[in-house]
Amino acid sequence: MKLYKLITLSFLLITAFDLLAAPKLFDFKDPKGVNHVMFMLDAPLEFISGNGNDIYGMVSFDKDHPEKTNGEIRLAVSSLSVPSQKMTDVMKGKKWLNLAKNKEIYFKFDSIKVNKEEDALIHADATGVLTLMGMSKEVTAPVRIALAEGAAGKRSNSKTDTRDLLVVRSDFDIKLDTFGLILNAATRLKVANDVQIKVVIAGYEVE
Repeated sequence: MKLYKLITLSFLLITAFDLLAAPKLFDFKDPKGVNHVMFMLDAPLEFISGNGNDIYGMVSFDKDHPEKTNGEIRLAVSSLSVPSQKMTDVMKGKKWLNLAKNKEIYFKFDSIKVNKEEDALIHADATGVLTLMGMSKEVTAPVRIALAEGAAGKRSNSKTDTRDLLVVRSDFDIKLDTFGLILNAATRLKVANDVQIKVVIAGYEVE
């Protein structure tokens, strides 16, 4: 009987530990409307910069096993813009991003490679599939992930919101010709093939 009770207690303790250590799901549809992605193209004759702010997607994160982080981040092409409205319209047109056919740009990944952990910040590489202009390619992006426990209310100015926040930062480059957009010599004077991308986004814990 004592052995049975000991086994039962051990099982309950293990189960309780597993529940406490379970990964959490974070929603990156920002109710505050602050999340956005920036992009820059530095060509010989012209510098283009812009952003997209309609971001959504889910990421699963386990602070005890950050290497198991997985999920996807999506960006609505319709939200992309540059300072010139004419250039914005061209960018979304058939010869470029083709908004009518390609509604989203999205990155999906199954795990990350943790390189370093310092304080509450995780430095890692996220390798996954980036889909742009209807073409999917494997991309590795360096990421910095911070779990801000109980900080949702501080960001949204709510005294009752005690959910966690997952803040993700990334800076990486892509090449347009990798995704099927071929620029001739004349176009490359004004539109760079290399695109620098900066991401700083926060996801709210899903309860």
